[in-house]
Amino acid sequence: MKVILRVERGEAPRKHFAVSRNTLIGRSNSCDLRLDSDDVSRRHCFLLVTDNGVWVRDLSSSNGTYVEGKSVRIGEDCLIHPGNHVKVGPIEFSVHFELERQPVMAQLGSAGAGRFSDPSYSDKTVLMEPETSSFSATGQNDDTAHFHSSLGTSESRQRNNESAAENPFREEPVMHLQNDDSGRLRSLFAQLVGWKKER
Repeated sequence: MKVILRVERGEAPRKHFAVSRNTLIGRSNSCDLRLDSDDVSRRHCFLLVTDNGVWVRDLSSSNGTYVEGKSVRIGEDCLIHPGNHVKVGPIEFSVHFELERQPVMAQLGSAGAGRFSDPSYSDKTVLMEPETSSFSATGQNDDTAHFHSSLGTSESRQRNNESAAENPFREEPVMHLQNDDSGRLRSLFAQLVGWKKER
């Protein structure tokens, strides 16, 4: 926090003093803020600057320190509010606060925690899916009926996904059995049933 002391009465009226740390005020050359007046003690008062507020402490001065016309008791800290007037000897200041600007930091909300936020970044991860194996039942004369999964291969799934993206209302093709010969199928299933009965 930065504190601005503006001279309202006394020498050099309307002059500004900016302090951002604890400041010793008095007539001595060792003071942080030196006031050249015989009515100001060598070590008159101490200005305590923190993030939580600003206080003034009188250091047993001869003529005292005043906040809003009230004397500050020796050894006690008096809280200063923005716009208050502080009198040190013949000089009266108005006190103003100025918050120091903090750098803007990018924050990730809980929804975006752990997520890379660079807009130029694109995820190029390729998801590999295993080829779908087909189930086959083999009978005599090498009559094979193949039952293909409706998922198909990864290439066919990719083509289906691209087509679905272009036309979301497209109907999916109906999967049919290869070698769809009803007579051969009946014969094949009859052989399977007979084989089970023999066992």
